[in-house]
Amino acid sequence: MPFPSETLRAWCENVQELIDAPREDRCSYTDGLCQCEVDTAIMYAPQDQRAQLASGLFWSVWIDQVLWDVLGGQGAALYDDFASRCPFPKLYSHPTPGYASPYFIISRDRQYPIPTRELLLEDKQEFWGEIAQWLTNEADVLVTQMAEQTFRLDLEERFGPEFAYLFEEQNE
Repeated sequence: MPFPSETLRAWCENVQELIDAPREDRCSYTDGLCQCEVDTAIMYAPQDQRAQLASGLFWSVWIDQVLWDVLGGQGAALYDDFASRCPFPKLYSHPTPGYASPYFIISRDRQYPIPTRELLLEDKQEFWGEIAQWLTNEADVLVTQMAEQTFRLDLEERFGPEFAYLFEEQNE
């Protein structure tokens, strides 16, 4: 199976269009969104697609952050290969330099509908399922397991306890 799938490739293209779209509160980032513009960007989507967009943004931002950490960041061959195939969006911190936690996208104080548990788990399978398979094929199962451990540690450090279900053993 070619990586990325047509679905994942289309997701990356559509998100890039959203990042590039003129809108109120648009920041100057060309590869992602600032925290201050997430609500406006998601509200740009049709009402019935906002929770889905938020879930997809959440997973793509989080997967990119974890793989950056596990694979060694920009300049590391496997991360660069991943990022060239799947240019997932970055989430920039508004108050400080650097990246923000993807938890921000699914926190309960947003203007858009927060993705449900079911939607987040469905999208986990869609996004992480495909990427975990690619990672296992390109590196090995130990690298994939290291990424999953990094997701769990990140949940403990930067997320509320109500999201522990995202990487419980029975959900993998």
